[in-house]
Amino acid sequence: MSFKSSLYILLLFISALSLNAFACEKNESYVIGVQSIDYSPHYNFIEQGAPSYFSLFLNWLEQKTSCKFSVKVLPIKRLNYSKNSQYSLDFIYPDNSTWHIENSDDRFYSDPIITAMTGMMVRPKEQKMPLEHFKVLAITRGFTPTQWLSLAPKHQIKFQETFNALASLKMVIYNRADGADVEFNVANYLTKKINFHRWF
Repeated sequence: MSFKSSLYILLLFISALSLNAFACEKNESYVIGVQSIDYSPHYNFIEQGAPSYFSLFLNWLEQKTSCKFSVKVLPIKRLNYSKNSQYSLDFIYPDNSTWHIENSDDRFYSDPIITAMTGMMVRPKEQKMPLEHFKVLAITRGFTPTQWLSLAPKHQIKFQETFNALASLKMVIYNRADGADVEFNVANYLTKKINFHRWF
């Protein structure tokens, strides 16, 4: 099971189509609220200077606009439910309107800057597991398994929160969860890095 979702920069009024019309004054800077996790290759706000798609995008954006950006790392749940003014944030990354049960009037979204392929990682022998046998889904704490919200009550599926995507994959490997809700590129990155190929 897989689906595509878009990652946005919340309140980001700079898009690829409007860059030519936008420029910052000298030393003008903005603060981006980010998630305190490693979700490589998309982003990594745990290891300073770690390469990621987001870091490349931010460098490109600074070159194109002459703006300066800094990041403020916050726990995911605090970031999701905070008001921007609470932490003096200009933007939030990543964000998506479908991740919030209640839409907030003070959240405005940019055009998507990347498309994520999210899916459920299972052991090979359980790829054809009937949904009625699926009981535990491992998810990263603070993430919202949007495609599962309507299925969970009907099929009595439990969401088991973990510290990060790697921990979610380990839940599956050690048979503590039937599947892990991990983005496809992140899962590929981790299985190669930790040599989990034989499990997935």
